[in-house]
Amino acid sequence: MGKKPKNNVGHVLVCENEPDACSLLCAIVEQMGLVADVAQDTAHAKQMLKQNSYVAMTLNLMLPGQGGGVALIRELRAAKETAALPILVVSDNATVICKELAEETLGVFDWIDKPVNRALLETALKQAAGLYPSEQPALQFGNISKNSHDKQEILDLSLPEGSGAVRDYLEREVARAKRKKTPLSFAMIRIDLFERIEEAYGHSVGERLVQSLLRLLRQKLRQTDLIGRYGAEELAVVLCDTDGETAVTVLDKIRKEFSQLQHWADGKEWSATFSCGIADISRFEDAIKLGHAADNALDEAKHKGCNQVVLG
Repeated sequence: MGKKPKNNVGHVLVCENEPDACSLLCAIVEQMGLVADVAQDTAHAKQMLKQNSYVAMTLNLMLPGQGGGVALIRELRAAKETAALPILVVSDNATVICKELAEETLGVFDWIDKPVNRALLETALKQAAGLYPSEQPALQFGNISKNSHDKQEILDLSLPEGSGAVRDYLEREVARAKRKKTPLSFAMIRIDLFERIEEAYGHSVGERLVQSLLRLLRQKLRQTDLIGRYGAEELAVVLCDTDGETAVTVLDKIRKEFSQLQHWADGKEWSATFSCGIADISRFEDAIKLGHAADNALDEAKHKGCNQVVLG
């Protein structure tokens, strides 16, 4: 996408016209060892994108210019050169706008509200810019707490054996569901033919594909649902107060939307699919059996030809 950054230092395009927000964003970018370029309107942003290569960009949806931020995203996603560029929306009411656009997948990397939660923004920027080591692909966007139902959690589900964080969380949720006699479903998701995709296009493209699925799940699921990375191409979802049949309906709709997304790599346009296995706590007495059942259902989906959701 145009000229490469000097000295192989990654550049981030900060599309922001509010001085205080711009200063904060640039400071965070530079603390990461990256270079921040600033565009204060949509025309300037498009010019900068033609002239330089960026590892990510932030965008205020109220950026001055024809069509504003949403129109700019649509234009960038329609162009091959910027179709895969990680875009972080940093704007007033970002998450509200995300929900309003629920039926249109814009491929936004993350939606962050103003005033900015600095820790959340730093984590999202590191993820977008690929600054996490490849041997630790799972990212933690939140912590298990007594208030875990107040907001959507993204947890590292590939923690070392014995860490107990995931096991403890699942056991707590299962115990809560049993005690209150409320439904709960656990889903395992695997991107189909992931190894072939990485062989064809490389690890970085595979990682972007996983992140695009994570973003779609975050957009479509509720704030009370937990989403996490379970392995290289696997994700796990805990759907509270949700029975198995409802979970199948919800995740099958997401499966169809994901299959319609277009991805670009090496000048080629392609799509991907995922398979999903779901287990309903009403049929299993503890978190371990629930997890095994979801994993078995995922294997069944794979054996049936992939690109489907199976209830175990």
